[in-house]
Amino acid sequence: MRKFLLFAFITIQLSVTGQKQPLDHSVYDKWKSITQSVISPNGSWVAFTVNPQEGDGWLYIADIRNGLKDSVARGGSPRFSPGSDFVAYTIAPAASETRQAKRKKLKEDMMPKQDLEIRKLPGNEITTAKRIKSFSVAEEISSWMAYHMEKPILAKESADSAKTANGNSDVKKSKNNLKGSELVVYNPLSNTSFNFPDVTEYVVAKGGNSISFIQELPDTSLITGFRV
Repeated sequence: MRKFLLFAFITIQLSVTGQKQPLDHSVYDKWKSITQSVISPNGSWVAFTVNPQEGDGWLYIADIRNGLKDSVARGGSPRFSPGSDFVAYTIAPAASETRQAKRKKLKEDMMPKQDLEIRKLPGNEITTAKRIKSFSVAEEISSWMAYHMEKPILAKESADSAKTANGNSDVKKSKNNLKGSELVVYNPLSNTSFNFPDVTEYVVAKGGNSISFIQELPDTSLITGFRV
């Protein structure tokens, strides 16, 4: 009888401790998913992101040849160059920073913006661009790329400075009302760059031999481009 009771007690204990905890909304934010996985053209590198449902994620860049892996906080949208000699990716603002800015109801141009990092491969030589809208890397041959900057944050001018002589205030106002912003055409391997102001749209050719863009200039629009 004692053996039966002891067996029954152990069986009940195992069934209770073996039960899984029920899932509720509190655990959903902890779930993580692998996204944005890309392989370099030469097959030697792989990049992927691991992101929670809410909060800050990580970008991982792995060297398949030796198994080494590096991580980048809040990294995303990785793109390898055609020659697999650099990788470009965005750095998102911290989730807490964005939440705080939304609570303050900041205007769109004052909200936290993503940055860009361009890392030479192999190695850890990194070039950083602050506050970018987007970037594009050629799909074939070329080592040239382009990234489009956000408009700079302008400090509020005082009432006196707004009344500058010779109509300078009108010129500044007209300039600030333009929709375009700076486009940077950049070659990470030679560290060569060309800057074009007031750009509204741009396209990097698939072969990388040209980059076309539209500039919005005061009282006119100009379609132009950069040829490698």
